Amino acid sequence: MGHTLFHKIEQVVQNMTQEAQEKKLVQQSHQNSKAKWRLWRILQTLSWIAVGFGVTYYLDIIPIIYHEAFVKGSRWCWLWIISQSAFFGIFVWLNYIRPRFYGILFSFDNWRTTAEMPVQIATASAGFAMVSIVVVYWTHFHLWSPMIAACQIMGFMELISAY
Repeated sequence: MGHTLFHKIEQVVQNMTQEAQEKKLVQQSHQNSKAKWRLWRILQTLSWIAVGFGVTYYLDIIPIIYHEAFVKGSRWCWLWIISQSAFFGIFVWLNYIRPRFYGILFSFDNWRTTAEMPVQIATASAGFAMVSIVVVYWTHFHLWSPMIAACQIMGFMELISAY
């Protein structure tokens, strides 16, 4: 009887050890796939940055922004600069600063519970940026303006899905 009980305990311990090893392997494979997915998202983000720099250089966006904001004093251009800065500032706050200093993690899956107000402000800022960029560039590019807005919308959506 004592031998059978000892044998059963030994089997339970072996099963628990085997289950723990299987769990560890599953976690490792999940981490590997997550790392590959994160690398893919980083490459996507870098490609969007490269496209943005290419469009900026090709369409002379920086000189136009400078001329519109400082020479002409365009309110739409300043609205674009402020709203774009607000969007990226809130995004950096939610994803990088707040988790490291306050320990509050942000998830786009449950943003209503983690950061409802900042996400709404960031979305409104991105919307203002998209409208104002079309108004600013309409006098310079006419047909290019919808393309710039479309690129900005795609970049905004990629930025959101990247993290």
